[in-house]
Amino acid sequence: MPTLAVNFEVYRNYHSIAFSNGYVYEVWNDSVTRGDIEKVIELLNSGTIYTYNGNDYDRFMIAATVSGMNCSTLKELSDGIISGSVKKPWQDRKSVV
Repeated sequence: MPTLAVNFEVYRNYHSIAFSNGYVYEVWNDSVTRGDIEKVIELLNSGTIYTYNGNDYDRFMIAATVSGMNCSTLKELSDGIISGSVKKPWQDRKSVV
């Protein structure tokens, strides 16, 4: 089982998921320009994944990407997570009930 580092980046018109093995999933203006989301899912399930801020940021952003959110919505979610205006499910029971 591989161990991979993962990094997520987002801007209004761009987002990417990069793995330490060199694989990159990249989207510009809501069009996939590099990689395949199915490969991202495969890599995420292939072994141990570590990130700089996985529990509080990366896992939410990657899950949102896999669910199909567009660039601008991902950026809004990112800003909300960073500012603290978006609560994690364990911080607000109403968000999971």
